[in-house]
Amino acid sequence: MRAVQQALQGHGFPFLGIDDDFGRDTLEAVMAFQNSEFGAGQADGVVGPNTAGALGIDWPEVKAQNLAPAALQTTVPSAWKSAALEITAKFENEGDAYAGVSGDFDGMGISCGVLQWNIGSNSLQPMVKAIGKPAVKAAMPTLGDKMWEACQANVADGLAIVRTWQSGSKLNATAKAELAALMLSQAMRAQQDERIDKVAATALQAANDWAKSAGRSGASKHEFLWFFDLTTQNGGLKGLTINDVKTFVSQNGATGSVNVICDFLKGQSGTSGHVADAKKNADLWRGAATGLKRELLILAYLRSGKSVPTWRHVVLNRKGSIAMGGGWVNSQQFDFSGLITG
Repeated sequence: MRAVQQALQGHGFPFLGIDDDFGRDTLEAVMAFQNSEFGAGQADGVVGPNTAGALGIDWPEVKAQNLAPAALQTTVPSAWKSAALEITAKFENEGDAYAGVSGDFDGMGISCGVLQWNIGSNSLQPMVKAIGKPAVKAAMPTLGDKMWEACQANVADGLAIVRTWQSGSKLNATAKAELAALMLSQAMRAQQDERIDKVAATALQAANDWAKSAGRSGASKHEFLWFFDLTTQNGGLKGLTINDVKTFVSQNGATGSVNVICDFLKGQSGTSGHVADAKKNADLWRGAATGLKRELLILAYLRSGKSVPTWRHVVLNRKGSIAMGGGWVNSQQFDFSGLITG
């Protein structure tokens, strides 16, 4: 099996792990190679004489056991969406994610709900407008008029209004309670669900596009979860493609690529919790990234390079933790190993 995996690495699959196991990553690489070499629709996932010859190896027939490539999902499975919300909401909120509210720690004024819609990016205002002023005032008897005013104003003026409800970046008790009540109202829960579904659909399309570009038939649950968080926090790939990942691997080697990423994390300076997370992740991930995990970790590293430099390690901590199935984010260790599979 090692010879097959090594040959596949040399035929356009540099991120494939060498683990002597004919698992799902290897199966999908074999099928992508067969479709490329013998024509679309010719893949059977079996390394027989023809495939072995095309790979340039002498190898007896090898089959994957009880595996099938990821099917192309055209709608988001409910289990995938639930897992995505569990992961992303854990980063964004504590307790009931629908009621999660936070202050101006990131310059966004207030951030509310499962995906932390906020005033600064103008993502919260359309939701408030959609439910109407009476619903806002019913949930926020003290601050409802000001909340409505903030959402009708331009962003700068809206930020100025909601910043009067907090000391530094900490919301006062009334604001926190009334904003939570607003987000838990039936009308606002419906707004949240509507936008979650749109994010999920966008993420699934992006994940499918990525998987196909890598030679796979469709996105796995793991890829979808990674792209859901990307869509929520960062928007998109900003032009990155599978060729960027392949180039990075060709320049640094498979193991060397992970070492470059871990060296970057280990080399962060400062006393913040994010820096401490980065150093812990370097130790946790070094030597542990193979197959799709390595591919997504490299993509996380490259995408973090397109973020504001000050926040690069923060983005990498979060995206890398999903890629690797666990890691340190916001001074907390997460284990997603049970969520990224299936």
